Amino acid sequence: MKLIRLTLIMAVLAVATLLLAACSSDPTASPISAPPTATPTATLAPGVPTPTPAPTATAAPPTPTPSRDMEAYFDGKTIKIVVGFSPGGGYDSFARLFGKFAARHFPGTPKFVVQNLDGAGGERIFKAINGETDGYSVAVSHPRFFKRELLGTDVEFFDPNTVNILGTPDASAITQAYFVNRSFAMTYDQVIAEGKKLTTGATAIGDTGGVGSTFLEVLGAPMKVIYAYGGTSEIAAAFDRGEITGTDRGGYQNAPNLFPEWVDNKQIVPLFRWGAEPEEDPAWVEYMTTLDTVTPPHIFDILNPTEGEKAVFNLTEIVNDKLSRTFILPEGVPQDLVDVWVKGFADTIGDPDFVAAASLLGRPVLYGGPESIIEALNQGKAALSDPALAALFAELAGAE
Repeated sequence: MKLIRLTLIMAVLAVATLLLAACSSDPTASPISAPPTATPTATLAPGVPTPTPAPTATAAPPTPTPSRDMEAYFDGKTIKIVVGFSPGGGYDSFARLFGKFAARHFPGTPKFVVQNLDGAGGERIFKAINGETDGYSVAVSHPRFFKRELLGTDVEFFDPNTVNILGTPDASAITQAYFVNRSFAMTYDQVIAEGKKLTTGATAIGDTGGVGSTFLEVLGAPMKVIYAYGGTSEIAAAFDRGEITGTDRGGYQNAPNLFPEWVDNKQIVPLFRWGAEPEEDPAWVEYMTTLDTVTPPHIFDILNPTEGEKAVFNLTEIVNDKLSRTFILPEGVPQDLVDVWVKGFADTIGDPDFVAAASLLGRPVLYGGPESIIEALNQGKAALSDPALAALFAELAGAE
Protein backbone atom coordinates (compact mmCIF):
# COMPACT_ATOMS: atom_id res chain seq x y z
CA MET A 1 0.00 0.00 0.00
CA LYS A 2 2.82 2.41 0.92
CA LEU A 3 4.54 1.65 -2.40
CA ILE A 4 1.28 2.34 -4.25
CA ARG A 5 0.83 5.69 -2.53
CA LEU A 6 4.46 6.66 -3.22
CA THR A 7 3.93 5.71 -6.86
CA LEU A 8 0.85 7.95 -6.97
CA ILE A 9 2.82 10.85 -5.49
CA MET A 10 5.61 10.39 -8.03
CA ALA A 11 2.99 10.24 -10.78
CA VAL A 12 1.54 13.55 -9.62
CA LEU A 13 5.02 15.06 -9.71
CA ALA A 14 5.61 13.74 -13.20
CA VAL A 15 2.26 15.00 -14.50
CA ALA A 16 2.83 18.37 -12.83
CA THR A 17 6.19 18.68 -14.51
CA LEU A 18 4.79 17.84 -17.96
CA LEU A 19 1.85 20.24 -17.60
CA LEU A 20 4.02 23.06 -16.36
CA ALA A 21 6.59 22.48 -19.05
CA ALA A 22 3.84 22.63 -21.67
CA CYS A 23 2.62 25.94 -20.27
CA SER A 24 6.08 27.46 -20.15
CA SER A 25 6.95 29.52 -23.21
CA ASP A 26 10.66 28.98 -22.76
CA PRO A 27 11.84 26.30 -20.33
CA THR A 28 15.47 27.30 -20.85
CA ALA A 29 14.91 30.95 -19.93
CA SER A 30 17.19 32.71 -17.48
CA PRO A 31 16.66 31.74 -13.83
CA ILE A 32 14.09 33.66 -11.84
CA SER A 33 15.73 36.17 -9.53
CA ALA A 34 15.72 34.90 -5.97
CA PRO A 35 13.81 36.78 -3.29
CA PRO A 36 16.02 39.02 -1.16
CA THR A 37 17.58 37.34 1.86
CA ALA A 38 16.98 40.20 4.26
CA THR A 39 16.75 39.32 7.92
CA PRO A 40 13.22 38.45 9.06
CA THR A 41 10.99 40.86 10.95
CA ALA A 42 9.71 38.18 13.33
CA THR A 43 10.37 38.89 16.99
CA LEU A 44 10.59 36.65 20.01
CA ALA A 45 7.29 35.53 21.49
CA PRO A 46 5.72 37.50 24.37
CA GLY A 47 7.09 36.37 27.69
CA VAL A 48 10.56 35.53 26.42
CA PRO A 49 13.12 37.49 28.46
CA THR A 50 14.98 40.32 26.77
CA PRO A 51 17.82 38.57 24.92
CA THR A 52 21.28 38.85 26.34
CA PRO A 53 24.24 39.07 23.96
CA ALA A 54 25.07 35.68 22.53
CA PRO A 55 27.80 34.35 20.26
CA THR A 56 26.88 35.15 16.70
CA ALA A 57 26.41 32.24 14.34
CA THR A 58 28.08 32.79 11.02
CA ALA A 59 28.21 31.03 7.71
CA ALA A 60 31.07 28.62 7.17
CA PRO A 61 34.42 30.38 6.61
CA PRO A 62 35.44 30.65 2.95
CA THR A 63 37.71 27.92 1.62
CA PRO A 64 40.07 29.48 -0.96
CA THR A 65 40.15 27.79 -4.33
CA PRO A 66 41.40 28.63 -7.81
CA SER A 67 38.74 29.90 -10.21
CA ARG A 68 37.16 27.17 -12.29
CA ASP A 69 34.83 26.69 -15.23
CA MET A 70 31.54 25.90 -13.47
CA GLU A 71 29.84 24.71 -16.65
CA ALA A 72 32.54 22.11 -17.11
CA TYR A 73 32.67 21.30 -13.40
CA PHE A 74 28.97 20.37 -13.11
CA ASP A 75 28.47 19.05 -16.66
CA GLY A 76 27.46 15.40 -16.64
CA LYS A 77 27.60 15.13 -12.85
CA THR A 78 25.02 13.53 -10.56
CA ILE A 79 24.20 15.47 -7.41
CA LYS A 80 22.95 13.55 -4.39
CA ILE A 81 20.18 14.99 -2.17
CA VAL A 82 20.13 13.07 1.11
CA VAL A 83 16.85 12.95 3.03
CA GLY A 84 16.65 11.48 6.53
CA PHE A 85 13.07 10.25 6.24
CA SER A 86 11.03 7.75 4.27
CA PRO A 87 9.49 8.59 0.87
CA GLY A 88 6.18 10.40 0.68
CA GLY A 89 6.55 13.01 3.43
CA GLY A 90 7.34 16.71 3.32
CA TYR A 91 11.12 16.37 3.42
CA ASP A 92 11.10 13.82 0.63
CA SER A 93 8.57 15.77 -1.46
CA PHE A 94 10.51 19.02 -1.32
CA ALA A 95 13.76 17.20 -2.10
CA ARG A 96 12.24 15.54 -5.17
CA LEU A 97 10.65 18.79 -6.35
CA PHE A 98 13.99 20.53 -5.98
CA GLY A 99 15.67 17.74 -7.93
CA LYS A 100 13.17 18.11 -10.78
CA PHE A 101 13.67 21.85 -11.30
CA ALA A 102 17.21 22.54 -10.07
CA ALA A 103 19.08 21.51 -13.22
CA ARG A 104 17.88 24.56 -15.15
CA HIS A 105 19.38 26.82 -12.45
CA PHE A 106 22.81 25.20 -12.13
CA PRO A 107 25.69 25.50 -14.60
CA GLY A 108 26.25 22.36 -16.63
CA THR A 109 22.66 21.12 -15.98
CA PRO A 110 23.67 18.26 -13.64
CA LYS A 111 21.36 15.41 -12.71
CA PHE A 112 19.84 15.35 -9.20
CA VAL A 113 18.88 12.16 -7.33
CA VAL A 114 17.27 11.68 -3.90
CA GLN A 115 18.64 9.20 -1.37
CA ASN A 116 16.37 8.29 1.57
CA LEU A 117 18.11 7.35 4.83
CA ASP A 118 15.24 7.04 7.28
CA GLY A 119 15.86 6.08 10.88
CA ALA A 120 17.55 7.76 13.86
CA GLY A 121 15.14 10.68 13.50
CA GLY A 122 16.89 11.91 10.36
CA GLU A 123 20.39 12.08 11.86
CA ARG A 124 22.02 9.69 9.39
CA ILE A 125 22.23 12.42 6.76
CA PHE A 126 25.21 14.11 8.41
CA LYS A 127 27.45 11.06 8.28
CA ALA A 128 26.31 10.41 4.71
CA ILE A 129 27.68 13.76 3.45
CA ASN A 130 30.53 14.19 5.91
CA GLY A 131 33.80 14.95 4.13
CA GLU A 132 32.17 15.23 0.69
CA THR A 133 33.62 18.61 -0.24
CA ASP A 134 33.22 18.43 -4.02
CA GLY A 135 29.81 20.13 -4.03
CA TYR A 136 28.03 17.06 -5.37
CA SER A 137 26.22 16.16 -2.13
CA VAL A 138 23.59 18.11 -0.21
CA ALA A 139 21.29 17.13 2.67
CA VAL A 140 17.94 18.31 4.02
CA SER A 141 18.18 18.83 7.78
CA HIS A 142 15.52 18.70 10.48
CA PRO A 143 15.30 21.63 12.97
CA ARG A 144 15.80 19.28 15.93
CA PHE A 145 19.52 19.12 15.22
CA PHE A 146 19.91 22.88 15.24
CA LYS A 147 17.93 22.96 18.49
CA ARG A 148 20.15 20.36 20.12
CA GLU A 149 23.21 22.36 19.19
CA LEU A 150 21.57 25.50 20.60
CA LEU A 151 21.26 23.70 23.93
CA GLY A 152 24.85 22.47 23.89
CA THR A 153 24.15 18.86 22.86
CA ASP A 154 26.66 17.77 20.25
CA VAL A 155 25.29 16.21 17.07
CA GLU A 156 27.90 13.97 15.48
CA PHE A 157 29.20 15.13 12.09
CA PHE A 158 27.21 18.39 12.35
CA ASP A 159 28.22 21.88 13.45
CA PRO A 160 25.83 24.75 12.55
CA ASN A 161 28.72 27.20 12.78
CA THR A 162 30.74 25.52 10.03
CA VAL A 163 28.17 23.79 7.83
CA ASN A 164 27.16 25.66 4.69
CA ILE A 165 23.51 26.71 5.06
CA LEU A 166 21.75 27.13 1.70
CA GLY A 167 18.22 27.98 2.82
CA THR A 168 14.77 26.42 2.99
CA PRO A 169 11.73 26.28 0.70
CA ASP A 170 9.50 26.00 3.74
CA ALA A 171 9.89 29.07 5.97
CA SER A 172 6.14 29.66 6.08
CA ALA A 173 3.99 29.27 9.17
CA ILE A 174 0.87 27.14 8.69
CA THR A 175 -2.03 26.09 10.89
CA GLN A 176 -1.42 22.64 12.35
CA ALA A 177 -3.65 20.32 14.36
CA TYR A 178 -4.06 16.92 15.95
CA PHE A 179 -6.66 14.86 14.04
CA VAL A 180 -8.71 11.83 15.09
CA ASN A 181 -11.42 9.75 13.45
CA ARG A 182 -14.94 11.10 13.96
CA SER A 183 -15.92 7.79 15.54
CA PHE A 184 -13.30 8.32 18.26
CA ALA A 185 -14.22 11.87 19.31
CA MET A 186 -15.41 15.17 17.93
CA THR A 187 -13.79 17.51 20.47
CA TYR A 188 -10.98 17.54 23.02
CA ASP A 189 -13.56 18.19 25.76
CA GLN A 190 -15.27 14.92 24.80
CA VAL A 191 -11.95 13.08 25.17
CA ILE A 192 -11.54 14.47 28.68
CA ALA A 193 -15.15 13.86 29.69
CA GLU A 194 -14.99 10.24 28.56
CA GLY A 195 -11.57 9.63 30.11
CA LYS A 196 -9.97 8.61 26.84
CA LYS A 197 -6.22 8.47 26.25
CA LEU A 198 -4.59 9.98 23.16
CA THR A 199 -1.60 8.62 21.27
CA THR A 200 0.28 9.87 18.24
CA GLY A 201 3.37 9.00 16.23
CA ALA A 202 6.63 10.87 15.59
CA THR A 203 10.00 10.19 14.03
CA ALA A 204 11.99 11.15 17.15
CA ILE A 205 11.87 13.47 20.13
CA GLY A 206 11.78 17.00 18.75
CA ASP A 207 9.65 16.10 15.71
CA THR A 208 8.47 19.50 14.48
CA GLY A 209 5.15 18.25 13.15
CA GLY A 210 4.24 16.87 16.57
CA VAL A 211 5.36 19.74 18.78
CA GLY A 212 1.75 20.39 19.82
CA SER A 213 1.20 16.80 20.93
CA THR A 214 4.55 16.79 22.73
CA PHE A 215 3.55 19.96 24.56
CA LEU A 216 0.39 18.21 25.81
CA GLU A 217 2.38 15.23 27.03
CA VAL A 218 5.01 17.38 28.79
CA LEU A 219 2.30 19.37 30.58
CA GLY A 220 0.56 16.22 31.85
CA ALA A 221 -2.39 15.94 29.46
CA PRO A 222 -3.64 12.43 28.45
CA MET A 223 -1.28 12.20 25.46
CA LYS A 224 1.44 9.68 24.64
CA VAL A 225 3.85 10.29 21.77
CA ILE A 226 5.27 7.10 20.24
CA TYR A 227 8.60 7.51 18.48
CA ALA A 228 10.81 5.75 15.89
CA TYR A 229 8.54 5.99 12.84
CA GLY A 230 10.38 6.46 9.56
CA GLY A 231 8.56 9.61 8.44
CA THR A 232 5.25 11.24 7.65
CA SER A 233 3.97 8.46 5.39
CA GLU A 234 4.65 5.80 8.04
CA ILE A 235 3.00 7.89 10.77
CA ALA A 236 -0.08 8.44 8.62
CA ALA A 237 -0.23 4.72 7.83
CA ALA A 238 -0.02 3.88 11.54
CA PHE A 239 -3.03 6.11 12.20
CA ASP A 240 -4.93 4.62 9.26
CA ARG A 241 -4.56 1.09 10.62
CA GLY A 242 -5.52 2.15 14.17
CA GLU A 243 -2.08 1.80 15.72
CA ILE A 244 -2.36 5.33 17.17
CA THR A 245 -5.53 7.25 18.08
CA GLY A 246 -4.65 10.43 16.19
CA THR A 247 -2.06 12.23 14.13
CA ASP A 248 -0.77 15.68 13.28
CA ARG A 249 -0.26 14.41 9.69
CA GLY A 250 -3.95 14.91 8.92
CA GLY A 251 -3.59 18.46 7.61
CA TYR A 252 -4.01 19.66 4.05
CA GLN A 253 -0.27 19.28 3.43
CA ASN A 254 -0.34 15.48 3.87
CA ALA A 255 -3.74 13.78 4.06
CA PRO A 256 -5.03 14.59 0.53
CA ASN A 257 -1.91 13.01 -0.98
CA LEU A 258 -1.28 10.07 1.35
CA PHE A 259 -4.83 9.05 2.36
CA PRO A 260 -7.33 11.00 0.26
CA GLU A 261 -10.19 8.86 1.59
CA TRP A 262 -9.79 10.59 4.97
CA VAL A 263 -10.79 13.80 3.21
CA ASP A 264 -13.22 12.46 0.62
CA ASN A 265 -15.19 10.54 3.27
CA LYS A 266 -14.81 13.31 5.88
CA GLN A 267 -13.38 10.73 8.30
CA ILE A 268 -11.17 13.02 10.39
CA VAL A 269 -11.66 16.03 12.64
CA PRO A 270 -9.11 18.23 14.47
CA LEU A 271 -9.22 18.33 18.30
CA PHE A 272 -6.77 21.20 18.92
CA ARG A 273 -4.47 23.40 16.88
CA TRP A 274 -1.27 25.45 16.95
CA GLY A 275 0.88 27.33 14.45
CA ALA A 276 -0.47 30.15 12.33
CA GLU A 277 -3.86 31.65 13.10
CA PRO A 278 -6.51 30.37 10.66
CA GLU A 279 -7.04 33.84 9.16
CA GLU A 280 -3.36 33.79 8.16
CA ASP A 281 -3.75 30.42 6.41
CA PRO A 282 -6.61 30.49 3.86
CA ALA A 283 -5.85 26.92 2.79
CA TRP A 284 -6.64 25.77 6.34
CA VAL A 285 -10.03 27.52 6.33
CA GLU A 286 -10.90 25.88 3.02
CA TYR A 287 -9.75 22.52 4.35
CA MET A 288 -12.08 22.77 7.35
CA THR A 289 -14.97 23.34 4.96
CA THR A 290 -13.94 20.32 2.91
CA LEU A 291 -13.90 18.15 6.05
CA ASP A 292 -17.27 19.56 7.10
CA THR A 293 -15.90 20.61 10.47
CA VAL A 294 -14.77 23.74 12.30
CA THR A 295 -11.44 25.08 13.52
CA PRO A 296 -10.72 23.62 16.98
CA PRO A 297 -9.48 25.59 20.00
CA HIS A 298 -5.84 26.65 20.26
CA ILE A 299 -3.63 24.42 22.36
CA PHE A 300 -3.21 27.20 24.93
CA ASP A 301 -6.98 27.30 25.45
CA ILE A 302 -7.24 23.63 26.38
CA LEU A 303 -4.12 23.50 28.58
CA ASN A 304 -3.96 26.89 30.32
CA PRO A 305 -0.14 26.96 30.37
CA THR A 306 1.86 29.59 32.25
CA GLU A 307 3.19 32.63 30.43
CA GLY A 308 6.68 31.11 30.52
CA GLU A 309 5.43 27.84 29.02
CA LYS A 310 3.64 29.78 26.29
CA ALA A 311 6.83 31.69 25.57
CA VAL A 312 8.88 28.51 25.17
CA PHE A 313 6.26 26.94 22.89
CA ASN A 314 6.19 30.08 20.73
CA LEU A 315 9.98 30.17 20.57
CA THR A 316 10.00 26.51 19.51
CA GLU A 317 7.62 27.34 16.68
CA ILE A 318 9.74 30.30 15.53
CA VAL A 319 12.82 28.06 15.32
CA ASN A 320 10.82 25.28 13.65
CA ASP A 321 9.47 27.66 10.99
CA LYS A 322 12.80 29.29 10.17
CA LEU A 323 14.83 26.07 10.20
CA SER A 324 12.33 23.67 8.66
CA ARG A 325 13.72 21.54 5.82
CA THR A 326 17.03 23.40 5.68
CA PHE A 327 19.27 22.37 2.77
CA ILE A 328 22.94 22.18 3.75
CA LEU A 329 26.29 21.51 2.14
CA PRO A 330 28.98 19.84 4.28
CA GLU A 331 31.72 21.99 5.73
CA GLY A 332 34.87 22.32 3.69
CA VAL A 333 33.18 22.89 0.33
CA PRO A 334 35.16 25.61 -1.51
CA GLN A 335 33.54 29.03 -1.42
CA ASP A 336 33.12 29.35 -5.18
CA LEU A 337 31.02 26.15 -5.15
CA VAL A 338 29.06 27.37 -2.13
CA ASP A 339 28.26 30.57 -4.03
CA VAL A 340 26.93 28.56 -6.98
CA TRP A 341 24.78 26.52 -4.63
CA VAL A 342 23.36 29.49 -2.72
CA LYS A 343 22.30 31.17 -5.96
CA GLY A 344 21.12 27.94 -7.60
CA PHE A 345 19.06 27.01 -4.57
CA ALA A 346 17.41 30.44 -4.32
CA ASP A 347 16.67 30.52 -8.05
CA THR A 348 15.12 27.05 -7.94
CA ILE A 349 12.88 27.88 -4.98
CA GLY A 350 11.89 31.11 -6.74
CA ASP A 351 11.09 29.30 -9.99
CA PRO A 352 7.33 29.70 -10.70
CA ASP A 353 7.22 26.12 -11.97
CA PHE A 354 8.65 24.84 -8.69
CA VAL A 355 6.09 26.86 -6.73
CA ALA A 356 3.22 25.63 -8.93
CA ALA A 357 4.29 21.99 -8.65
CA ALA A 358 4.56 22.30 -4.87
CA SER A 359 1.08 23.81 -4.83
CA LEU A 360 -0.29 20.75 -6.63
CA LEU A 361 1.02 18.70 -3.71
CA GLY A 362 -0.56 21.06 -1.19
CA ARG A 363 2.80 22.42 -0.02
CA PRO A 364 3.12 26.21 0.24
CA VAL A 365 6.53 27.62 -0.64
CA LEU A 366 8.30 30.47 1.13
CA TYR A 367 12.01 30.89 0.54
CA GLY A 368 14.17 31.40 3.63
CA GLY A 369 17.77 32.37 2.91
CA PRO A 370 20.94 31.66 4.93
CA GLU A 371 20.77 35.04 6.67
CA SER A 372 17.27 34.49 8.08
CA ILE A 373 18.23 31.03 9.32
CA ILE A 374 21.33 32.36 11.06
CA GLU A 375 19.19 35.08 12.64
CA ALA A 376 16.80 32.45 14.03
CA LEU A 377 19.75 30.56 15.50
CA ASN A 378 21.00 33.69 17.22
CA GLN A 379 17.54 34.49 18.58
CA GLY A 380 17.41 31.01 20.05
CA LYS A 381 20.84 31.35 21.66
CA ALA A 382 19.85 34.63 23.28
CA ALA A 383 16.49 33.49 24.68
CA LEU A 384 17.77 30.16 25.93
CA SER A 385 20.27 31.86 28.22
CA ASP A 386 17.35 31.65 30.72
CA PRO A 387 17.76 28.22 32.42
CA ALA A 388 14.03 27.70 33.03
CA LEU A 389 13.17 28.33 29.38
CA ALA A 390 16.08 26.18 28.24
CA ALA A 391 14.86 23.20 30.31
CA LEU A 392 11.37 23.18 28.77
CA PHE A 393 12.75 23.92 25.31
CA ALA A 394 15.03 20.88 25.70
CA GLU A 395 11.99 18.65 26.27
CA LEU A 396 10.20 20.00 23.22
CA ALA A 397 13.35 19.91 21.10
CA GLY A 398 14.47 16.46 22.19
CA ALA A 399 17.85 17.64 23.50
CA GLU A 400 18.93 16.48 26.93
